Amino acid sequence: MIQIKGTSKGLRLVVDARALAQDPSALEQAVVERLQSTGGFLADAGLVIEVLEGPLDPSIVAALARAVSRGSTCRLLGIVVAEDGSAPDPGAETEFHLGNVRSGQTVSSACSLVILGNVNPGGRVAAVGDLYVTGSLTGLAMAGIDGDTSRMIYAGRMDPLQLRIGDAMARGERFSESPGPECALVEEGRVALYPATEAIRPRSHHAPVDPGDHAL
Repeated sequence: MIQIKGTSKGLRLVVDARALAQDPSALEQAVVERLQSTGGFLADAGLVIEVLEGPLDPSIVAALARAVSRGSTCRLLGIVVAEDGSAPDPGAETEFHLGNVRSGQTVSSACSLVILGNVNPGGRVAAVGDLYVTGSLTGLAMAGIDGDTSRMIYAGRMDPLQLRIGDAMARGERFSESPGPECALVEEGRVALYPATEAIRPRSHHAPVDPGDHAL
């Protein structure tokens, strides 16, 4: 079920587990249709998406962000997760950049950041929180720029010029031959890569991930 609620803190789009179980493209279309059913009543309001189950795969984050862009003129303020019916953390916000980050361009965020596109060679992206690039990451990417090494960098295709998480850095080499999405985490002071399906769920439950042979 997808509901729109007005709260003392503004508008919330509530997405339950049944809606999340859909394919990302089907979820995107369902959110578009729900937003369009308001007949433009929401106008340029700020909107927070409240997801009633986690963790969120970045493909779901991207689908939700695209849906708001397609289905309304709302300003997407963030995506928060309420696990086990608990209230979501109001500070757990996410910023979004729609489009590619070109050479010479810098996009930064004081929270988590989602790039709905590619980060091209010479482009720079930086976030205090986690960093998600739905396309190819071939530029410079930094997460946890306040020094937090528990943060994560996700990319649909991981081939950056440089990665930095907190004060841990890796650069100057081809990072991966994997055709699928990957995540970069800090393990034992080094940046390590994992398939996204392997890294996101253990991290969401705060369980350590065995670096094995993944360290760069």
